[in-house]
Amino acid sequence: MKSEIRKPIRIRASEVRDASSWRLPDMSESEHERLIALAQKRKPEPQPEVQVVEEEVYAEKLTLSQWEEICEAARAEGLEQGRSEGLAAGREEGFQQGLNQGLEEGRARIDEQVARLAAVVDQLQRPLEQQRSELESLLVTLVRQLSEAVVRAELRTRPDLLLETINEALSCIPPHAGAPVLSLHPDDCHLIEHDAQQRGWELVADESVSPGGCVLQAGACRVDSSVETRFEQVAMQLLEHLLPGATTSSGQGGEA
Repeated sequence: MKSEIRKPIRIRASEVRDASSWRLPDMSESEHERLIALAQKRKPEPQPEVQVVEEEVYAEKLTLSQWEEICEAARAEGLEQGRSEGLAAGREEGFQQGLNQGLEEGRARIDEQVARLAAVVDQLQRPLEQQRSELESLLVTLVRQLSEAVVRAELRTRPDLLLETINEALSCIPPHAGAPVLSLHPDDCHLIEHDAQQRGWELVADESVSPGGCVLQAGACRVDSSVETRFEQVAMQLLEHLLPGATTSSGQGGEA
């Protein structure tokens, strides 16, 4: 391999700075002695010598009684720590158990008091319900008596009401149901005898029919326009006005 030939570096005259001469240091004998003396003056101060003293450590021999005392102390310390931890855990567990037991007893007492209160309220409501039932029954009786009095008063003062009752009963049957048969009280037969002959009604005197009422039979059709039925109708209207939704125990035989 050929060695590399370095080209000379040329420095332009304009780039050359002011040059100064450099002189070699003085290496004469006197200067050499002066430098040695100066170095000796700067020698570091001697450090104090550290002495290591070896001491023998002797382990203290324990007697059997001392070992027993140490073991007993450790055991007592362990027992005390265990007892403290056990007491703390026991207090926590006992508190929780007591709290749960107290809550259960409190719920039981509350349920008992609620049951007693419900029983007292029920006892208080029963007389009120009984009184209400008695008042309703009394009201029904009064309404029926009032209705009967009103109907009978109208029958006494208006004999023509019997004929109106018969006409209303006849309007409830079909046209071709058959010849009508009227059951009347014996005292009422003579009141409509003339109308019955003209219109072809058959009259039947019946003591079970109250004065002012009639029972119409035409073929398979039957219309109950007795006074008792009219009492019930008037009473039901009054009760519906006084006690909405109230019903009576009596049935309806037909329309009047």
